[in-house]
Amino acid sequence: MSLIKQRTDEEKEIENAKKIDNQVINYDKLGVIDSKRGQAALVVCGLMILTVVLYFFDLASADNLYSLIIYLPLAFFIYKGRRWAMFSTIVVWSLDKGYQLIEGQSRGFTFMWWIIVVGIVYNAIEVENEKIKRNIKKADRVIAKEDIIDEEEKNKEAKEFCNNCGKELIVASNFCKFCGNKLI
Repeated sequence: MSLIKQRTDEEKEIENAKKIDNQVINYDKLGVIDSKRGQAALVVCGLMILTVVLYFFDLASADNLYSLIIYLPLAFFIYKGRRWAMFSTIVVWSLDKGYQLIEGQSRGFTFMWWIIVVGIVYNAIEVENEKIKRNIKKADRVIAKEDIIDEEEKNKEAKEFCNNCGKELIVASNFCKFCGNKLI
């Protein structure tokens, strides 16, 4: 039984890795609905729209409208792929929902919305982290390639060749060891 569960866990991890890989590879090509950062921004904006609608039907207090000042800019920066905005959203959302739980406001819905929002924003953070990790690796490869090219150019400059036979010489010699030509 545990072997079957272990395989399904491994399959889930592989599937999740493939999804993240797709998100990173097609980062600029995916639409708002398809990208994890777009989904996170849409959820935050959608909840703010829901707050406004509930306020107009007197189902939410005016205090909830102040949250628009915080969440709408965060949603914008989430869509721009800013990790600080994603982390800030999780922290502020957690504090907001924690306060609602302490106050005794609709416990079931509060916890459910907390899980939904934090899960979606966390998925966006995973994509951003993988993107950063790949960009660092790519930069390291570029730097390493440049170092190799620089080293090869230095080695070419350090070598001397005989004017008569064209063979590579030992730098400190006065005569070519292949043809005997006197070196300048």
